Amino acid sequence: MGRNSYDDMLPEGYREKRSGSRGTSLIIAFIGVLITLIAIVIYLMFTPHDSSADNENVSASAVAVSVSEPELLQNEAAELRHSASDAAVEETPVREVKVSSGGNSDRLYSITEYEIQDGDTLESIAASFGVSVNTIVDVNGITDISRASAGTVLEIPSVDGTLYTVQPGDTSSSIADRMCPDATGEMLLAFNGLDSEPAAGTVLFIPAPGAVADYGITFLSPIENGKVIQDYNSVYMGGRIKGVVIAGDPGTAVRAAADGKIQDFPFDQKYGKGIVVYHDGGRETVYYGLESITVGTGDVVRQGEPLGSIGTSSIYFGEPAVLFEIRQAGIEMDPGSFLGF
Repeated sequence: MGRNSYDDMLPEGYREKRSGSRGTSLIIAFIGVLITLIAIVIYLMFTPHDSSADNENVSASAVAVSVSEPELLQNEAAELRHSASDAAVEETPVREVKVSSGGNSDRLYSITEYEIQDGDTLESIAASFGVSVNTIVDVNGITDISRASAGTVLEIPSVDGTLYTVQPGDTSSSIADRMCPDATGEMLLAFNGLDSEPAAGTVLFIPAPGAVADYGITFLSPIENGKVIQDYNSVYMGGRIKGVVIAGDPGTAVRAAADGKIQDFPFDQKYGKGIVVYHDGGRETVYYGLESITVGTGDVVRQGEPLGSIGTSSIYFGEPAVLFEIRQAGIEMDPGSFLGF
């Protein structure tokens, strides 16, 4: 029998039923897949799952909090400490400096003890006391400036200078010649409050050049109670005066301004008779306008001793007077700085 004949033998409606069964199966399969997907979603929604990522976030947050809080506390504590420190500084008075005579009340300079404060520098300290940094460094034996820190007590002299330890064979005059040429040996001794030559090992304070006159060591005026009528370096009668002119009554004594030795007796056509006295340290004093002279060449004179007197033999300045000059190594100096004029 042929195929067509076999197909023709199928019951009526068979093909239609078969097609319907196939469609129903597809629908059932789709529904099953859908149900499965829904079940999976429900499972994922209601079943516990791994929360390690969340835990990591929580841990990170917790760590952030644990670090942040102590940092805030430390900052607050630091602020409290600073506030307390500032308050202490405001309440603590600046240490009062004290002047010490160093066991020698006769000397012509003083020592101030100063405790270095926070923020001080040697430059600022020197400026406030009116001395040089070198003076502070030398007097205190500072070899390392970095060690001069807060709390260190410095000794600060009232005048610039340096310390010197007397060596065997030294004299006040030889020390003055080397280290303080504008002072005599006697002046150096007086500055340190000494009345005799210092022994080897004695520590002297050597004032800086120019400081001696500024701190009380002066020559005597050659005329007691005399009147200055011409200042140093002033112009008179077309000439410049290289000293000071001090007037007095006729017969007034002319006295030695300091210890020394009579060196010469010059004469000037304008100024009249003169005397040159040599002093330690290469200094000379010159006195012109004398009427009479009572000393001789080579005589040793003490400060205040008479050399002669003024009169009327020379009245170049209009009245009896002495022209008084001070020379250091042949260079004229202003006598007024030594006489207090």
